[in-house]
Amino acid sequence: MKHTASAIAAALFATSVFAAEARPPVLKQLPRRADPVAVAKAARERAARRAAEEGGVLERKGVSQGKIVFIDTQTAVDKSVVIGAVENFDRMIRRYDIHVVRESPAKPAELKARTGASVAVILVFDDDTPSMLVSPDERWAVVNFKKLEEGLKSEEAKKKFFHSRCSKQLQRAFVAACGGINSSFKGNIMSVTSIPDLDLCVDMLPVDRVSAANEYMKAIGMKPRRLVFYSTACEEGWAPAPTNAVQKKIWDDVHKLPSKPITIDPEPGKPAAKK
Repeated sequence: MKHTASAIAAALFATSVFAAEARPPVLKQLPRRADPVAVAKAARERAARRAAEEGGVLERKGVSQGKIVFIDTQTAVDKSVVIGAVENFDRMIRRYDIHVVRESPAKPAELKARTGASVAVILVFDDDTPSMLVSPDERWAVVNFKKLEEGLKSEEAKKKFFHSRCSKQLQRAFVAACGGINSSFKGNIMSVTSIPDLDLCVDMLPVDRVSAANEYMKAIGMKPRRLVFYSTACEEGWAPAPTNAVQKKIWDDVHKLPSKPITIDPEPGKPAAKK
C-alpha cells in the first residue's frame, strides 16, 4: 500500500512538472493591445444594444447643471470642422450640456460671461496668440487654429492632418481648463477649484504632479542637475582641487600611486615577455 501511494505521488509530481514546463509563458498569453478606436466603437454598439433591450433612453429634465461652450470667434476655418470636432468631443464627455456658438472677438473672460459658460473653449485664428492659452482658475482656454498649420506645407498635408489637429487640440484645451492638471490626491495646491482654496493647502506640490512634470521635462530634452559627493567626483576624474583637510585626504587617497605595480597576464598560449 505504501509503495502504491508513493508511485501515485511520484506520477502526480511528474505530471505537474510536465504541465508547468509545457505551459507557455504568461506574457505570450496576453492579448495584443487593442485599437482604442475599435474599443470605443464596440462600446457604443454594446450601449446601443442595451438601450434597445431596455426600451430606449430617456432624459429626466431639470437634473443637469452648467454647460460647456465652444466659442468660435474666427472665420478662416469652416464651421463644419468645428462642429465635427465638438461632436467627436461629445462622444467622450457624455451627458454634459455642450454648445457651439459664434461670437465676435473679445477678451476670454468677457466671452465666457457673455455665453454663460461653466467652462469655455474659445477658438481664434491669428498670428499672435499662442497655440493654446489656459486659465484653470477662470475655467477658460483659447485655441489658435492658425498655429495648428505648423509643418503642413502642402494642401494635401493640410487636408490629411489639419482637421484632426483641430479636434485633438480642442480636447486638450478643455481638459487643461477643467482640472486636467489637478492631482489625484485631495487637499493640495493642484486640486483647488477657487483662489481662496489655496489658503487651505500646504505650500508644496503633490508627488504625482512632480512626477508628471519630471517626465514632461525629460520629453522636451531637459536634464536635471547632478549632485555627487566630492569623493565620487575625484573617482570620476572631474573634481576641483581640494579646499579643506577632508577634501585633501580624499584627493590624496584617490590619486596616490598603487603600492604594488600592476601586472598583466599574457594571453593564453603566448609565452611571458622576457625581462
